[in-house]
Amino acid sequence: NQVYAVTARVLSIQYNPPIDIKSDVRFKKLSLIIKSKKEAAVREGKTPGMNASKAVEPALIAKAYEEGHLGRNSPKALQRTVNLHLMTGFGTRAREEVRQITQGDIVFGPIDTDGFPVHIVLKEKLTKTRRGDSSRKLEPTIYKDDLYPKICAVRTICSYLDRLTPEQKQPQNPFLLNVNQAAVSNPTKLRNWFSSSPLGKNHIASLFKSSFEALGIDCKLEKISATSA
Repeated sequence: NQVYAVTARVLSIQYNPPIDIKSDVRFKKLSLIIKSKKEAAVREGKTPGMNASKAVEPALIAKAYEEGHLGRNSPKALQRTVNLHLMTGFGTRAREEVRQITQGDIVFGPIDTDGFPVHIVLKEKLTKTRRGDSSRKLEPTIYKDDLYPKICAVRTICSYLDRLTPEQKQPQNPFLLNVNQAAVSNPTKLRNWFSSSPLGKNHIASLFKSSFEALGIDCKLEKISATSA
């Protein structure tokens, strides 16, 4: 279906004169062939979504927190957890959308009595589903969670920013940064846990599942990927 749809689009838009293989009787046989191939694939046990990523059980995420693979106590754990909140709290997709976020895109709400903002808003840019001709009624926002402070997204992002230098926090700079390898070895001795180089797309895509790989989980077998968040 996908190959057929792409071919139809290319021939109708980029070919001159345009050809519409979906309505042109000369190409009627194509749809019949596709139907036959799909039926053959189903007989072999191949069904739509068979390789799709699966959502991670909350208990597994809790275990990653308990064993320190998620949380705020080490550079790698903090980096993974911030990325997790960007995806689950703000709704950004791993790879390109996360990588596009700059320091200036993070907007803090009013400061509460405990010194943390009541909420944090993400300024949206170009996304896969929103191309500028319409906008969501609600801005992507995360709220301070006083009931569960240890996993509070607002506190985690503030903790991350607290580990950056003033220069790294300039509005034009990338938000999600690589870890400082010296801090990985001595997290308690170094204040600056992160370098000034932005994370690459492939690294970002691997962050979420790396939390569970560290637990010994076979992420390929369990179909855990970045989209599982």
